[in-house]
Amino acid sequence: MVKVSYILEGIIAQTAYDIELSGIGRRIKDILVLAAMRNSGTRLSRMLKKILTESQLTAIEEHIDVGLKQDSRASISAAGFLSDYREYLILKHSAVGFVSTVDLFIDTLEDSSTLLYQAFMLYAKREKEYYESSQYSHSTLFSNVCLG
Repeated sequence: MVKVSYILEGIIAQTAYDIELSGIGRRIKDILVLAAMRNSGTRLSRMLKKILTESQLTAIEEHIDVGLKQDSRASISAAGFLSDYREYLILKHSAVGFVSTVDLFIDTLEDSSTLLYQAFMLYAKREKEYYESSQYSHSTLFSNVCLG
């Protein structure tokens, strides 16, 4: 049996409640990952603080926030999606036996339709251009994660 982290379960439940109240039911993966990024108790938050600067993390969060506010796609059933998505994550990570906020982040980052993916590609490209223009040869983990 695959164990799902308590924090991830809480984020899923809180997101479902927030979506129900606001009526916004689109880009649910981005809403989930943003909540996980902002929760300082998550593995994801601790990991990102180790590999990204505060300004990079803030820029990615702001990119997602702005995108969520501008998104005009029709709402979908949050409860149905969240239940199905939870089960998908469990099946995807059944060999490991544990699902955490880091798995949510990686799955969202692998989906090119998400705002998280778009933010990482945008900021990785800017960082690469900066380093190339300044003849700075050090490649950060941020660039390595995003540009392979």
